[in-house]
Amino acid sequence: MKSMTSYYHIGNKMTLLQVLRQPVVPLSFLVSFAGLGLYFFLCMRLGYAKTEKQISWLLTFASSVVCTAVSMPYYVRFWRSGWDMQLLGVDAQVHTGLACFFMTYLILDLVLGSMYYRRRITIATGWIHHSIYIVILFWLMRCRSTSFFTVNAILELPTVILALGSMRASWRSDFLFASTFFALRLVYHAWMIVAVKQYHRLDALYIVATLVFPLHVYWFYGIASIQYQRVMAIYAARCKTSSSGSSSSHPASPLRSPTLGKTHHHPDCLCTCGSSASSALSSRSPSIASSSSSASSSSDEEDAAKVHAMTAFRKRQHLVAAANLDKKQTDIYVHPMSGKPLIASAKLRKSKPKHLRFLDKMVVA
Repeated sequence: MKSMTSYYHIGNKMTLLQVLRQPVVPLSFLVSFAGLGLYFFLCMRLGYAKTEKQISWLLTFASSVVCTAVSMPYYVRFWRSGWDMQLLGVDAQVHTGLACFFMTYLILDLVLGSMYYRRRITIATGWIHHSIYIVILFWLMRCRSTSFFTVNAILELPTVILALGSMRASWRSDFLFASTFFALRLVYHAWMIVAVKQYHRLDALYIVATLVFPLHVYWFYGIASIQYQRVMAIYAARCKTSSSGSSSSHPASPLRSPTLGKTHHHPDCLCTCGSSASSALSSRSPSIASSSSSASSSSDEEDAAKVHAMTAFRKRQHLVAAANLDKKQTDIYVHPMSGKPLIASAKLRKSKPKHLRFLDKMVVA
């Protein structure tokens, strides 16, 4: 690393009033408020964000993209200079403008979040986090070191990946997010604390970076915990699937289910199921009958009892349906093919043909 040279702004700190009197400051705030506000409401109007979760990530996505894009050339310059810390102590209009843009995002996230996604604005990660960063940015503007924020805005790259995955599930990449978060917000941030303490002209800046670092560690611990739980859930599901597959080579049939006597079937499908089941049991070929005679007779008796119970239940259902044709009711039945519970109204069953009654307006329970 190089020693400090003369292009640092080593003058006295500006007052808050002097900071606000800079022409770039009110202009940056005005453009940022107008741009972010128009983007937010336009995305909602066009339907790009429909759920509360998607709406809550709109401003964060825009802010992280802008900060990453503006920071990239300055970060490359910082890297190619041999990590010259002098580049983090200068001030320019682009650095001040980016700081004003980020403060505008923090303010709008709190204001619009209180109206559109209040449940996602927490005390710690919302009001406290945003307020602290607004104070830090104003302090950097007073010290004329806003280039420090511009170069280190590259830390918003993991936020871009997380925001994309939160708004569109198909774009989600947990590995890419976790790897960039670990590389930038843990490794690079830890190195930056040491470098700032040794080479930066602001003595208190490393204290600010140190206070922010535990928050990144806490967030990464949450990321790692979630990924660990997902891996263990997938592993347990695979073990359960393999064990169930080895225990029974054929899927369970509704006819041989031990709870068939307690299952409510659709009155119309019972006619088909009952007749097909009884015909299947009664029309067995001699070869099949001879091969099954070696099995225990209790199984056949159980099947016959279940078929008889199905038939009796079908008759009772027909009687109930005939007595309540004019009543609007909702019953739960079992689909004859998939075995899933279904909800169908009595009016629908009466008005539709039998072969179409399971095709329209069925709701999976």
